[in-house]
Amino acid sequence: MKIFRPLTGCILFGFMLGTCAVAAPRPLIDNPQVSPSALISQATTQVLAFLKTHRIALRTENRKTVVALANEVVPYFDFALTSQYVLGRYWQRATPAERNQFQGFFYHYLIHAYATALRHYHGVRITVVPYRGSTEVHYANVLTVIHTRGGQSVHVLYALYRTLRGWRIFDVSVEGISYVMSFRNQFAPILEKVGVAGLIDRLRTHTLGAQSGGKG
Repeated sequence: MKIFRPLTGCILFGFMLGTCAVAAPRPLIDNPQVSPSALISQATTQVLAFLKTHRIALRTENRKTVVALANEVVPYFDFALTSQYVLGRYWQRATPAERNQFQGFFYHYLIHAYATALRHYHGVRITVVPYRGSTEVHYANVLTVIHTRGGQSVHVLYALYRTLRGWRIFDVSVEGISYVMSFRNQFAPILEKVGVAGLIDRLRTHTLGAQSGGKG
């Protein structure tokens, strides 16, 4: 029995478009002067190249491809902040060791979910709406539109936080649905029943199962 309800593939795909830049240079990632939309534009351009190159490998759940995907996600993403928002009040109750464990297993859980979602998306176009706000603020939103091969337009809003090294993504909303809140709602019943330690155990089981089932 699956313990987590899957999010829509579009939410995961939208998130990956903002966090992945496989096999390509990332000149904007650690530049505090770069605008939020420029960072997202770089990421979306490169992930489309990734999809074109690795579509077959993703369909076969090739382990090396998933690992390559994982290695490229972290630089665009403030995982600590996202993990804190996902756990909500339970973040304060968790020990430092539990926080680290949750971040690690949650990260691996997301990577495999992304890889699964990416299998179904190819031949799309992405429009990045230029960011018009101040770059001196600590938070910013960047809107993009995914144009599918079927003629649909999907609105994806990226929430970013400004760090000393530049902008980082911590949440994505697809057609108004926040992936952070979606996971928070999924995890809430588990946290209420077995706490952070119990959630970590379930994520660990899920992660080990996904790793043992991978190919390549």
